[in-house]
Amino acid sequence: MRLTSNLRGPGSRKREMLYNVVQSILVYGAPIWHGGTEQQRNRKMLIRVASAYRTVSTRALQVITGIIPIELIIEERQILYHREDGSTEAAKREERENTIQKWQDIWNQTEDVAQWTKQLIPQVDDWLKCRHRKTDYYLSQILTGHGSFTAYTNRIGKTDSDACRYCSGIDTTAHTLFECPRWQIERNRVNAVIGSDLSTENIVRFMLQDEKRLANNIHIH
Repeated sequence: MRLTSNLRGPGSRKREMLYNVVQSILVYGAPIWHGGTEQQRNRKMLIRVASAYRTVSTRALQVITGIIPIELIIEERQILYHREDGSTEAAKREERENTIQKWQDIWNQTEDVAQWTKQLIPQVDDWLKCRHRKTDYYLSQILTGHGSFTAYTNRIGKTDSDACRYCSGIDTTAHTLFECPRWQIERNRVNAVIGSDLSTENIVRFMLQDEKRLANNIHIH
């Protein structure tokens, strides 16, 4: 995964495919060795798939990439292994639905990290079902709040101030998206497309409506 830099290399779908190959190797024989943890450390791969900053939490990375936590995949494989009908498609669908619900429960209980991502994507399944869902270096910054925002760079000691470079506000992700006058023209264009003011509550719903909107209308420059 070292070959997949954030700004160059394969797109998110190809990155996800590479991840799935590695994941298949990791979970092979999982019903037998389930319980080991060191083999399952896949955080670096998630960062590469998302083209995200290294400070993004694993929980947020899993959600924005739509990659089910590997411990839940292993648990699912273990359950299917012990089910008499575990090889049937019906059993696989049932256990996958159970896995997604477990993932949602974990996401609901996530409180110490990923709060911005959780505000934007409260329901994992909605994001997961989007066929054109993808992430890149810029979109990952929006979805995680870890990126070219001085509130973030100041917090990690990269800049001396959290002030916006264009106005007197604090340069958070929300400020850039919803408040900063520097981006008002772009914001007005998006608002005209969606028929309402862009907000934390509707931005992801808008992004999921069609691929062109996801790719062209929401971007950090």
